[in-house]
Amino acid sequence: MKTIQSLTILGGGTAGWMCAAYLAKHQPNLSVTVIESSSIGRIGVGEGSTPHLQLFMQSLGVKERDWMPACQASYKTGIYFDNWNGDNGSYFHPFFSEMDAKTAEVYFVNANARRRGSEYIDKPEHYFLAAVLDRQATSTSATAPITKGA
Repeated sequence: MKTIQSLTILGGGTAGWMCAAYLAKHQPNLSVTVIESSSIGRIGVGEGSTPHLQLFMQSLGVKERDWMPACQASYKTGIYFDNWNGDNGSYFHPFFSEMDAKTAEVYFVNANARRRGSEYIDKPEHYFLAAVLDRQATSTSATAPITKGA
């Protein structure tokens, strides 16, 4: 089998550049080229700043203290979706943390029961710490709580 010696990545967005960085680190004999458009701007919404980003950057050998301040970055603890399924409700998808180990077990049991037709409450915002903290923060501000009708 012939070994790939060069690779071209089309698109220099978050995924393109992260892929190139990963390959440069973990496949040093591979020549990687990224082609990005000069007419399409970067979105820059931080879609990759989930808790897994820390592990990814560690795998590249980049220290958090070097890149976080330079990017003015922060880690997301969850993603809020307004009108997610067209019912004018909201949904907060929290990211799992070590502090959620026990409550996550209960959530997954209830979510599976719900899939089988039970009436268990299976909204993740009821089980994960990030959602509880977000709900407390929004209920003390001028905005409505994230769990409308929950």
